[in-house]
Amino acid sequence: MQHLTKQVCVRLRPNLLGLLKHVTQARGEDISSFIRRALLKELAELSFLSQEERKALGLGGKLAPDRAANEDDLVSKGEKQQVEVSPF
Repeated sequence: MQHLTKQVCVRLRPNLLGLLKHVTQARGEDISSFIRRALLKELAELSFLSQEERKALGLGGKLAPDRAANEDDLVSKGEKQQVEVSPF
């Protein structure tokens, strides 16, 4: 596992923070883990993660058809950037 060395501050509405605390407490996880997973899922949906990483996040290994076509366009233009991340 990679060491977490960078910190990001986020401002939230009080009701959103309350909901976040409620959900993470019910799941038995901390807020940071929840936010990291949500970020990874968003990056996966934007096609920045590998099929294996998508599968580990419970999103399946395959890209959605509309995303796959978009990814092919990016690869052919040489614009796609693979981001190496650890799921947690």
